[in-house]
Parts: sequence; C-alpha cells; structure tokens
Amino acid sequence: MTIYRLMDMKGRAVMSDRKPWILAIDLDGILAKPISSDKYEVAIPISENIEKVNKLFDLGHRIMIYTARGWFLYDLTEKWLKKNNVKYTQLVMGKLYCHANVDDMNYTLEEITEKLK
Repeated sequence: MTIYRLMDMKGRAVMSDRKPWILAIDLDGILAKPISSDKYEVAIPISENIEKVNKLFDLGHRIMIYTARGWFLYDLTEKWLKKNNVKYTQLVMGKLYCHANVDDMNYTLEEITEKLK
C-alpha cells in the first residue's frame, strides 16, 4: 500500500485524504476535563469533543483513544468511555514519558473534524 505524504497550509505533513484515517485522540484534556487527583472515574466529560469524535467514528474513521494512564486503569477507563458514550476502535494505555510531544502529524480536534467531514 502506498502512502502519499502531502503538506497542508501550515507546512505540516499529512496523509492522503483516502478514508478511513486512523486518528489518535488523547483522553484527558480532550475528552475528559483534567483532574488533580487519581479519581478518574469521576472525570467530567467534554461533551462537544465527544460528539466530534463520535461523528468521525460514524464517518468510518478508526478512533484510537490513548492516555498516559497506566494499564492497571484499563477497566476503569473503558467503563468511563462506555458511560460517556465515546465511540472508538482501540484504547491504548501509557504514553511516552516526556515534557512535550513534537510530531509532524499533529492536528487540533477542530482542524481534523473540519478536514474529514
């Protein structure tokens, strides 16, 4: 399979517009409001972002939810996603431990929703 790399208006590399895209969506801060404790089960959902992600899922895109939460929180996290009606293809626990993630494929949820509608 050939993957074509294109540049967007901001000079970032992007994949071709062929569907479906595989989208990695961060959980805390994007779908759930950040909390200052380990009480993840009571994290407040960000409804407008969940709606956007669900629409992308309904359009046929693969949604990979990823989080810095450890694997021991997998069941709790999966229950939170189900309780808040988040549609997704895969849940990935644990992120790279770093201060910042610099990547040439980054988009905001608003940018990707507009691009793939």
